[in-house]
Amino acid sequence: MAERIIAAVEKFGNTSETVWHAFGYSAWEYGTPIMPRAGEKVRFWSDSPSHVGSFRHARDIITPDSLVKPLLIMAPQTGRVICLVQEHDVFGDGPDFSGYTNYITVQVGQSEFYEICHIGKGSVRVGVGDIVHKGEQIALTGANGWMTDRRHVHFMVARWKNRERTLFESLRIRFSGVGF
Repeated sequence: MAERIIAAVEKFGNTSETVWHAFGYSAWEYGTPIMPRAGEKVRFWSDSPSHVGSFRHARDIITPDSLVKPLLIMAPQTGRVICLVQEHDVFGDGPDFSGYTNYITVQVGQSEFYEICHIGKGSVRVGVGDIVHKGEQIALTGANGWMTDRRHVHFMVARWKNRERTLFESLRIRFSGVGF
């Protein structure tokens, strides 16, 4: 393992972000964007038909039905909002509904960002360019986009693969304070 780490440092430089990314992990530790209710634990779906290719390390966090009672979404890490969509309330089972997904994208490092999908229509408290701080409320859960089950929030950490920021690959998320 030490040889692999040395090779990664030589190839990518001696920054923690590039070394963690070389091994497919997030450079920062993240909190969960959903705070469980008293007495509950954070739970994840075991698989999803949409988590393939660039999205393969995304996680779906199980939530109560947002149409009955939305939950707060908190910033899992500090960063700058770079993209925001929050006008949709249409959802359905299948990729035809992907274009109706509400989401927020936050840049964390030079090439690392996170994205939270299925946020409530009009519920975001910040705008593009704003800094969000870990633990700050940023939205509410919602039902929109491609949802085989509307009781979840999609959470992905990824890194840009090119300077134009058009290609990315998801990373294995290093969670802080969550036992696996």
